[in-house]
Amino acid sequence: MERPIVFLDIDGVLNSKQWYAQAASRKEERNSQPSTDRGLLERSIDPACIQRLNRLLQRTGAVVIVSSSWRKKHELSEIVSLIKARGFCGEVIGVTPSDEGTLSRGGEITSWLKTNVPRGVAYVAVDDEAVTGLPPEVVVLTSKDTGLTDEDVERAIRILSR
Repeated sequence: MERPIVFLDIDGVLNSKQWYAQAASRKEERNSQPSTDRGLLERSIDPACIQRLNRLLQRTGAVVIVSSSWRKKHELSEIVSLIKARGFCGEVIGVTPSDEGTLSRGGEITSWLKTNVPRGVAYVAVDDEAVTGLPPEVVVLTSKDTGLTDEDVERAIRILSR
């Protein structure tokens, strides 16, 4: 049997307005670490959201496909390295196709599914923006304000357990 799939957005899922506000108030963290591009990217990921994602993957046996726009600017290996540095312990197996704006996020996910996965495999899209082109019952819509919450994780688990 194929493993369930989590299509993962990053901004608004693994970080949030709340995370950035807290980070801005932690001057000691900013001052103690060099301000490299990688360091800034790494610190943009909220470890608490990573732990929630880990829980989702551990409870369902799911793997991750990156559907975030980050895949257009960063190699998959760099994205994996960044999230692992923040505590990620799951498996990322690929990215959705990038069609230079001709497909919606949902269209990119559908294209990836048609090419790579047998029909009937459980999947969920976790994103902070509406994912058009997918059935709403397979989308977990997070908030840009909070990122991935415990409630979002429970909903994703229910979707993948059907």
